[in-house]
Amino acid sequence: MAHPMNCYLISIGDEILNGQTLDTNTYFLAQSCRAQGYQVRGIYSIPDQLEAIVDMLNQIKPTADVIVTTGGLGPTKDDITKKSIAAFLGVEMFFHQATEDRIKGLFAPRKIPFTEEHRQQCFFPDHVELLENNLGTAPGMWWELEDQKVLISLPGVPYEMKHLWTDRVMPRLQARWHSSLRNFTLMTAGTGETVLSSLLHEWEEKLPASCSIAYLPDLGRVRLRLTCRDAELPEARFEQLKAEMEHLVKDYVFGYEGVTLPEALGQLLLKQGKSLGLAESCTGGYLSHLITGIPGSSAYYNGGIVSYSNAFKEALLGVSSDTLNTFGAVSRETVLEMVQGILKQPGVDVGIAISGIAGPDGGTPEKPVGTIWIAYGDKKSQHAVKILFTKSRLLNIEYAAYYSLNLLRKFLLGL
Repeated sequence: MAHPMNCYLISIGDEILNGQTLDTNTYFLAQSCRAQGYQVRGIYSIPDQLEAIVDMLNQIKPTADVIVTTGGLGPTKDDITKKSIAAFLGVEMFFHQATEDRIKGLFAPRKIPFTEEHRQQCFFPDHVELLENNLGTAPGMWWELEDQKVLISLPGVPYEMKHLWTDRVMPRLQARWHSSLRNFTLMTAGTGETVLSSLLHEWEEKLPASCSIAYLPDLGRVRLRLTCRDAELPEARFEQLKAEMEHLVKDYVFGYEGVTLPEALGQLLLKQGKSLGLAESCTGGYLSHLITGIPGSSAYYNGGIVSYSNAFKEALLGVSSDTLNTFGAVSRETVLEMVQGILKQPGVDVGIAISGIAGPDGGTPEKPVGTIWIAYGDKKSQHAVKILFTKSRLLNIEYAAYYSLNLLRKFLLGL
C-alpha cells in the first residue's frame, strides 16, 4: 500500500490566537487534503513571531511531505511570515520588481497610493517560486526542499487562499502524489451516532482491514464516511461495501457528500411539484434562512410568517385566542393551528410550524427551556411532535429547524 502524503497546516496570526478571527483556512485545507487522500498530520495556530514560526517549521519538517502556512503576507509590520521562512531556510531576501509593477498596476485605476509598506511586500526569500494571485496583492509561494519536501505559503485572506490553493497548488500536488484512498459519505438525519453505530456494528467488524467508518455528528445530523485505503481492493468490492452500508441505515439517509438537509428537502419538493410555507415563532426566521440559502428555492418556497407574538399568531395565522389562553403558545394545539394557517396562504401545499421556549429564560416546570413543538403536513393531514433539547438558545433554534426539515422530508416520502 502506497504511503499517503503527509501534510502539516500552520495558521499564522495573533488575531487567530486571541479569538478576533475565526480560522476557516485550515478547515478548508484539511477538507481538501482529505478529499485527495492526503494525510493531515497536524494543524497549528501560532503567533506573528519569527522564533515561533521558525521553531514550528523545524519541528514538523522531518515528518512532513508538504507544509502549508497561511497568513502573515500583508504589508504591515506584523506580517513577518516571509522573513521567518527566510530565516528557516537560511537564505536572503530579494526584491521582485515584477511584483511592484503588478501592485502599482492594480492600485493606479483606483488611485491608491503605493507606500513603503507596499514596497516591503515585494521582497521574498531566495529560491522561491511565486504563485500568481489574481484576487490580491500577495502572491503565494512555493519552495522545493530536500527529499522532495515542499513548503507552501499562502495569504490569510480566505478567498485569496482558496483561489491559490485550488488553481495553483492542488494541480501540482496531484501530479506528484497519487492517492489510492476512496471515500463514500452518507448524510443522515433523525437519529444520533449511537443508533447508527449499533446498526452498523456487526458489518463494521467485518470490513477489510484497509477500510474504516467515521461518524461525524452535527445538530440533528450525522455524516457517515466510509474510507478505504487499499489500491488493491477491487472497485466492485468497494461498490458492494457502499451499498451494504447504505442499506443498513437507509431509514435515516437523506443524501450523499455535500448535500445539505435543506437541499434534500428542496429537491424532494421540486420532484413532487409541491410548494412550501413556514410559520415560525421561536426560530425567528432561521428556518426560512436555511431554505432561501439554496439557489433556486423560489421554485418551491412561497414564503413564511414569523409570528413571534400571540397577536401575530392570531392576526396572521388565525390561531384562536381561546387556544392560546387555554394551552399557551408552546403547545400541540397552537402549532397545529399555526400550520393550518400557513397552509391557507396562496400556493402553499405543505407547511411547517414551530413554537417553543428557546431560552435562556421563559421556562416553567411544565414547559422547561428547550421545549419546542413542531407541526407539519399538508391540507389533508397535519401532525405535531414535541422535542426537548439543550438549554442553549442558539442551539435550540438550530436543532428545531433541522429537526423540522427532516420531519417534513419523511412526511413527503411517506415514512
